[in-house]
Amino acid sequence: MIASQLPNSSAQLLLRHDTTVTCPKCATEFSLDQGFAKKALEQLSEESAGAIASLKDAERAQTEKRAEQLGEQKARAAQGEAESLKKLLKEQGEAHARALAEVRALAEKAVALTLPHIHIHQEFII
Repeated sequence: MIASQLPNSSAQLLLRHDTTVTCPKCATEFSLDQGFAKKALEQLSEESAGAIASLKDAERAQTEKRAEQLGEQKARAAQGEAESLKKLLKEQGEAHARALAEVRALAEKAVALTLPHIHIHQEFII
């Protein structure tokens, strides 16, 4: 009799958990307990693999984000260092220009002080 032919349409098939069944594909015999346990383990394994893959993806994304942040931080530090070096070079250039101006002024002053003496000496020579 087929289930649809039974008087009660919600017919149940009652088997003991240790009932042995044979796999139609490989002809291996196993109990229903083993079959359900294997199926549950396979499902758990698949779900675990999915969860692990999700965790790895999240970890990879977090690592990439952190690497990007570190890169930006290093770029800002390098930019700041470059600006400091530019400022230092400008200050050194200005100090050098002031020193040159001071040396020129001293040289001009020295020449100005010695020129009258040179004219006097030339008068004696002529």
